[in-house]
Amino acid sequence: MSFLESLKLVNGKRVRQLSPIEAKRKKLSLRLPEQMEFCETHISRKSYAPKRLKTISNKVTSQQDIVAVAKRVKKWYWMSESVKMNIAFRYGASILIFGKAGKNAVEVANHPHVVEA
Repeated sequence: MSFLESLKLVNGKRVRQLSPIEAKRKKLSLRLPEQMEFCETHISRKSYAPKRLKTISNKVTSQQDIVAVAKRVKKWYWMSESVKMNIAFRYGASILIFGKAGKNAVEVANHPHVVEA
C-alpha cells in the first residue's frame, strides 16, 4: 500500500466566515475612525501620520527587519464649488454610490461638520 492510498481523500470546500458584503462593511468601518482622526488633525492644523509595520530585507546580509513606516492616507473630503465640504466614502480605489439616485457624496457646511457626518 502506498502512502497516498493510506490517506482519506475528499472533495473539500472552504466555508467563508463572512460574506463578501460583510467583509466590505467591516473594512469600511475600520477606515472611518482613521478618516475622522485625519479630519480632526487637519482642523487643528497638526500633521497626521499613522504608522504601519513593513518587512524590509537587507540584500547584503539577507536578514529581514520590521520597520514602522508612515502610512499614506487619502482624505475622503474636499471643498466643493459652492464653498461647502463634500465627503465621499471610499472602498479601495472606488467611491461608494448611495441609493438608487446614484449620489456619491454627503454635503456639509464646513470642516467641523465633516467629523459629525
